[in-house]
Amino acid sequence: MNNVTPERKQNVLKSLALAGLLAIIIFIAWVSVQIVSVFPNAVSSLASLADSVYSYDPRDPKDITLTTPVNDAKSGETITIAWERPLKTGSYAFTFTCQDGVAVEIKTSENTFGNAECNKPYNLGGVDAADIVIVSDKNYQVDFNYTLAYLKTNATESTSEVTQSLVVTNDNLAPVEDEVTVNDETITPVTEEPEVVVDPAPTTPTTPGTPVTTYEYTYAIPVSNPNGYTDLSVSYKGIGKTTSSGTFINTGVVRKGEAGAIQFVVHNLGTKTSEKWSFEAVLPGGIKFSSQTQDALKPNERATLTFNFPAIFETTVQKFSFEIEVDKDTNSKNDEVTWSTIVLK
Repeated sequence: MNNVTPERKQNVLKSLALAGLLAIIIFIAWVSVQIVSVFPNAVSSLASLADSVYSYDPRDPKDITLTTPVNDAKSGETITIAWERPLKTGSYAFTFTCQDGVAVEIKTSENTFGNAECNKPYNLGGVDAADIVIVSDKNYQVDFNYTLAYLKTNATESTSEVTQSLVVTNDNLAPVEDEVTVNDETITPVTEEPEVVVDPAPTTPTTPGTPVTTYEYTYAIPVSNPNGYTDLSVSYKGIGKTTSSGTFINTGVVRKGEAGAIQFVVHNLGTKTSEKWSFEAVLPGGIKFSSQTQDALKPNERATLTFNFPAIFETTVQKFSFEIEVDKDTNSKNDEVTWSTIVLK
């Protein structure tokens, strides 16, 4: 009977273990080759992800890309500034430079800043868009410069920012040329027909919410066509205040603590005299007004209505609306108008 020494037995076990380890390594390599051949895209994506994680440095600045850059805006209207947000952490701050006579309101899904101050950063939160209302009450056109900055969580300084500029236009302050030159001859514009006021404005101030109706004929009113049509249209004319004599002054803004006034115009665009009509108005401050029946309007005749409302003591955005009600009107799409204004300090 042969005897196996312990040393020889140990050497045999080591050889078997080494052979088994080599077999396992060869098997794993073969499986890896098969996976790469079957799923090359998945392996490539994993490699790219690993490389991205390895190379990512949170201290690196991230560029801010505006997705809806705005080049111009109307005074008092809302514009939306949007941008890409590659990282879900951190927040964005909005700052604008000072301009004389300019007031700004900023609103996002997380925060609202009424009557924002210039050169002061406002934390918009972790959002990718902001609604901005810019009111310019001194100049026809102004350059509005703003900066959007990205801040990491709990950071006090931005890691990236972008600065943009846009032109804000106030049509109520449009320049008026007193003279125009045609063929080297100076011609002073004149009104073709004089303005006729049917119902003159009262000589005393009106109470808040009381409309003053005037009819302004800018040119001849044609005779009503019995077979024609009527189309009453309402439009917003301006906002401001009235003097002690009841004269409306279109300033384009409302001041905190001062009574204001709004004008709307109802115009018969049709060829036939309208039915009698009425209206409902919602003034700044939430004041509601329902009218009595108004006189019918002849073709091309206009009624200008002035509403006075009491002082507002909050520097917020105020909405107002006007809607007419009339029978046998061929177009109801222009029977209502909605607008908004910012109450300034």
